[in-house]
Amino acid sequence: MVLSLLATAGCQLGDNRIKGAIRSSGPGVTLDVQISSALNDEVQMSWTAQTNVSGYNVYYASGSATAPECGQGTLAAGSPFSSNSATIGGLSAKVEYAFAVCPVGMDVRGNQSVTTLPALNNNIVYVGNSNWNDFVRNNGSDLYDADNTPCDGTESGDYLSALCIHGAEIRKFTSSDLGSSCSGYTIEDSANAFNWICDESTSPVTLYTSGLKEGKGLRDLVTASGFRPLRVIVTQNQVPVFSSSLETWWTNTVTALPTGNADLDQASTVYVLETSRADTGHAITADKVAVVTLDQAQLSAGATNILSGNNRAFLWIEGDYGSSDDTALNFDSIKLSNLRNVTVTNITTNHGIQVTNSASIFAKGIVVDTVADRGLFFTPEYSVAEDITISNTAYGLYVSDFFWGTADYSRFHNIKSYNASLAHISISGGDGTQFSNVDLSYGAGSGIDITSSSIPPISFNDLKIQNVGNHCMYYLGAYMTITNAIVANCLDFYFGAGAFGFVGINLVIANTSVSNIRMHQGYQNSMVNVILPNSGGIELFHTNHNNTRLGQIAFDGQYYIFAGARDVTFFDNLLLGSGASCLWGTGGAAPGVNAGLADATCANSGTSTANHVSVGPLMDSFIGMNVDDSHYPQATSGQLARDNITAAPEFDSWYRTWGDSVNSGPCTTGETCAIFDWSLKASDLVLRNTTNNGSSQNAAFVAGAPCPPAVDGNRTFTDPATRTFLINATEIIDDSLGNDNGLCETNEACIYSPNYGVYQGHGDYLSNGTCTFQDGTVTGVQMYAYPINGI
Repeated sequence: MVLSLLATAGCQLGDNRIKGAIRSSGPGVTLDVQISSALNDEVQMSWTAQTNVSGYNVYYASGSATAPECGQGTLAAGSPFSSNSATIGGLSAKVEYAFAVCPVGMDVRGNQSVTTLPALNNNIVYVGNSNWNDFVRNNGSDLYDADNTPCDGTESGDYLSALCIHGAEIRKFTSSDLGSSCSGYTIEDSANAFNWICDESTSPVTLYTSGLKEGKGLRDLVTASGFRPLRVIVTQNQVPVFSSSLETWWTNTVTALPTGNADLDQASTVYVLETSRADTGHAITADKVAVVTLDQAQLSAGATNILSGNNRAFLWIEGDYGSSDDTALNFDSIKLSNLRNVTVTNITTNHGIQVTNSASIFAKGIVVDTVADRGLFFTPEYSVAEDITISNTAYGLYVSDFFWGTADYSRFHNIKSYNASLAHISISGGDGTQFSNVDLSYGAGSGIDITSSSIPPISFNDLKIQNVGNHCMYYLGAYMTITNAIVANCLDFYFGAGAFGFVGINLVIANTSVSNIRMHQGYQNSMVNVILPNSGGIELFHTNHNNTRLGQIAFDGQYYIFAGARDVTFFDNLLLGSGASCLWGTGGAAPGVNAGLADATCANSGTSTANHVSVGPLMDSFIGMNVDDSHYPQATSGQLARDNITAAPEFDSWYRTWGDSVNSGPCTTGETCAIFDWSLKASDLVLRNTTNNGSSQNAAFVAGAPCPPAVDGNRTFTDPATRTFLINATEIIDDSLGNDNGLCETNEACIYSPNYGVYQGHGDYLSNGTCTFQDGTVTGVQMYAYPINGI
């Protein structure tokens, strides 16, 4: 199947006006009749309004451009019309119609003719499985050619989209007039709810829905009494060229949400709340149940769950919930279900949303605000949560496998947590769980609190932790990976007792109030390509702390090793900024063997092989502090009182954070915050484009030419999880290649890291092309690079 993804800009029907001949049957005023829209089965028209007229009759004839006389032809349904416009329905496709508009009791008329559009035929793809919450097994080559076997709830071991196709979101439209090319077509449904594709493998082409648009959901498709009828319009150069008839696409029962605490026990039913009210909690006791609130309606409850469900499948929960004294939405042992466009606010006891012991859940567009405990308590396996915003909680996102499920192989994307008092993200389980594009800010708690042992490792890619009041990261777990992160203005990056198997690559850890990195009793933890500016530096202590690997490191604080910490290896390049120093504990607090860097001189010690490069202040390489940003016009030279920052930060650049304008650590109430930009200056020669030898500029990246030596296939590192990866590149996420753990491994597509830290350039790396990768320990990599390096 050859599919073309089509733009979905609004159809400008008003641009398709047709102004025809105007004829008067007498000396009266002539009517100017205009056709504003002609579709396959209806025409919208308007005309010059007349005074002292009781109404307008519209007559029409088909198959001719000659309008009938007043009183002849077919009288349009709805005549006489009280206003000077009308929609004439019940017409046939591809037929010429002539209309006469006749004011009642007046000797005047206006004529117009138009040909209706070719019709699109509405086809059900999965016959018998096309209602809302009907799913079929995803066993075809794409969304449209599965064998129509209904999903029955036994499907497991993968994500919802991989296991089942939602038949309700898949529609097919055909016409013998569509032609063999999709070129120039724009498709849109009348609710503007669906994405569309055009399939050129058939002739004529075929039009398909491919699922709901971003931000759209069931509430855009239903009213209090039923599904909205929908129409599809195809435009070319903003002019309608095909359309379908207005039809209801689904036949589920749509009914008002019952009052009190009535169970929701009717399968394949959509329960609708039209106006806000407080009930006493509803249990969902059937499969294939949907609950949705319309417009601004909010459902609340007292000291009970607003909605709950156990051992159910194929649920769809959407809408606004809150103002309750217990967990708002509480689901246990559910599967193959959707939480879409859900808002939960003002929960005075327990959690906002709790989904435990569950599997194959898809949660998207979730907003949780002002919750006593956990904003999103989410532990299902093989599940996806994306576009999640959480604020004013004790814990923002809570992921655990203790008693509540495994959380294995779940994926979290576009996560924001603001103002958490205990931790923004708390993780105590989840083998292979992946996080991407995560932004954690403000509050007295830690950024990430992790105590789990996970194989495959938990991974974070594109992570920001800014202005949290406790540890930036509190790591007591085993096996975790972080790639591309900014960690700024918090306490420290802490490794506690038993911390094992951590890998961090392309990080900036800055402006911390204690040490940038503080390792206590951890072992076999590694960091590669990390900048540690403007903070305490690196602290390692305790006899149980051993086997730390640090490569491509730049720091300007103190390296302090004591109390028996041992077996530290610095490798590749080591950039020592002005102010960098090394200190060993003495006497009973002395380090163990292989202390990494020598006391006082910072020379290699023990097993270290680092190439030392002395540089100036590391902060000079960044764009730095006091940057103006369009999201904060009230700020003065990028500075703003903390009390005036009341929501999750938004910036013009992902590389910006808020920080204290004077001190390291978080910017707190009563202080002045400043915007920091952690991009590198285009003029910088210290951290920018020096990852090959730490001092000279790297060889140029040229598409089609051999890749720069800095990203050779033998420039690698192997971690305790036996993963071998390039030290100067990171994996491209969500590209259908590789395992999406962020590390650049064999046979993956990756982005070259010419710079130290998180900023590796900007622009369209795909159009920049690939260099020819030089195989080594890592092989078969498609290597991209950003076309612009520096601001």
